[in-house]
Amino acid sequence: MPKILYATDLDGTLLQNDITVSPYTAEVVNAFIDAGGLFTYASARSHVSASRATAPLHLNLPVVHYNGTFITDPKTGENLWSCTIEPHVAAAVLTKFLRAGTHPLVYSFVEARERACWVEGRGSEGICRYIAGRQGDLRNRPVREAARLLDGDIFYMITIDTREATELMRCQLEGYPDI
Repeated sequence: MPKILYATDLDGTLLQNDITVSPYTAEVVNAFIDAGGLFTYASARSHVSASRATAPLHLNLPVVHYNGTFITDPKTGENLWSCTIEPHVAAAVLTKFLRAGTHPLVYSFVEARERACWVEGRGSEGICRYIAGRQGDLRNRPVREAARLLDGDIFYMITIDTREATELMRCQLEGYPDI
């Protein structure tokens, strides 16, 4: 009998509005996995937030985090595959963000630790709200100057801003050869 792989997103799909797996869903998914079924997820979430949300599941296949930036072992948290941004590309993208008047949130590995970096006092309303919701997160690394956003091995750069600002960034980055 052929094996079937079920792969799902998390937010708006597997998870409830309170960012948990319902007891019923956990029961059904775990019964499927325990019977030899293949089940995994792909998410924009980090391993930290996704693993908290999916803790009730008996996951045994690699999972995808940060929109495909990492393939991770769900049991150990070890990154089995990753894709970082070349330093010259990260610098060029940061310049485009700053010229557009947008300060990004930059995820990187600094001294072998995952970090979420932003320029203190310079984020959009969306970035500030995002940061405020993650007080106490050990990955937080506010910096005083934008150049420090380029520290470490960068793997993710985002903005949470108005539709106009994000559309401007999309247009500036569209067709950029190294993205």
